[in-house]
Amino acid sequence: MSAKKKEQPFAFEEAMQELNAILDKLSSEEVTLEETVELYACATEKIAACDKALKAAQLRIETIDEALERALREDDENA
Repeated sequence: MSAKKKEQPFAFEEAMQELNAILDKLSSEEVTLEETVELYACATEKIAACDKALKAAQLRIETIDEALERALREDDENA
């Protein structure tokens, strides 16, 4: 019987730190070709997750801005 791994919430800042660590490793001359491919695969997954998080944050900000604009328009109309 295999234990299911609990999915942790995505931590953008942690993913960025991990990407920086990957870049540091790739910049060293001691990385084999196989390690390079593995690091590249890991980095692409983290980049995709970061992109998804950034797009979600952008959507939230746009929603907040739209709500603020509506509230300001209502205030102007009621003034």
